[in-house]
Amino acid sequence: MSARAVEGELTWKGRAVPFRVKGNELLAYEDGGFKSVRDVGLVYPAYE
Repeated sequence: MSARAVEGELTWKGRAVPFRVKGNELLAYEDGGFKSVRDVGLVYPAYE
């Protein structure tokens, strides 16, 4: 199982803000850009 990071650009009030986020990563908007707050990585399914 794998997941690719998503990259893009958010445009808000005429200003473009780039971002890159991985699976289950939490970003916060601070000081004019996105910063990683939590990055637990992928959570794989468990089978019993």
